[in-house]
Amino acid sequence: EFKFYITATSEVRAKRRFDELKGKGYSVDFDTIKKEIEERDYNDSHRAISPLRKADDAVTIDTSEMSIKEVLNFIKKKMQENT
Repeated sequence: EFKFYITATSEVRAKRRFDELKGKGYSVDFDTIKKEIEERDYNDSHRAISPLRKADDAVTIDTSEMSIKEVLNFIKKKMQENT
C-alpha cells in the first residue's frame, strides 16, 4: 500500500559505514569505502536482471541529513496523510 525509496548520498553512506567499522575496531579507509559504495550502486542499478530502481509511485526519502527517528517520523506522517 505504501512505497518508500530510502536513499542518501554516497558521501553520507560512506561516513556512516566508516564510523560503524571504526567503532568495531576495524582499520578502514574512507575513500575506499566510498568508492566501493559508488561501484555497488552503479552495478545494482545497471544489472541486466532486476536492476535496482525506484518504483514510479514510491516516495523518495533522502536520509542524508536525517536521523533514524526523523526518517521514521517522516514515514509515519506520509502514511497518515494517505489513509
